[in-house]
Amino acid sequence: MTLKRKWASLKIGLISFGFFLILVGFIWLNTPGLKDAVVAFIKDFQLKQAFPNVYLPAPKSEWNHKVVYGAFQQFCVGYGLFQLVVLALRFVFGSSISDKAGTVSSFVFWLGLSFFVGLLLTEAVVWFAFLAGFIVIVGLSIIVRGLAQILIHTLHM
Repeated sequence: MTLKRKWASLKIGLISFGFFLILVGFIWLNTPGLKDAVVAFIKDFQLKQAFPNVYLPAPKSEWNHKVVYGAFQQFCVGYGLFQLVVLALRFVFGSSISDKAGTVSSFVFWLGLSFFVGLLLTEAVVWFAFLAGFIVIVGLSIIVRGLAQILIHTLHM
């Protein structure tokens, strides 16, 4: 990777971090009661039986945290869609295949996670099903990254 590409990649990373901070701040300021809801969410965790003889942390009352779930879903959608901007910048500035594929993977991860957070928000799944969905999305993101690397390399993008 040339020095120019490294510089561009660093700047794109800083832009992404800046957007992350702005998005968190915007959601925090525009979601009434979020601070108290986050504190209640954290305090509500206890060990619950996920499988016979397997205990994992989970909220005691998983349906009482809609403010937190809603704010997190907004973050996932916002940051996921921002990955399209990052991807465009990566193509414009000639980022590496790995960086481009990583951004495609991030897009899939954040929007996929927003889907499962939405299921949790609407009470369509329980906490442990949400965690299973998270694992599925991590696996899908890894596969998408590999496929994107192959595709971008094959198409010489």
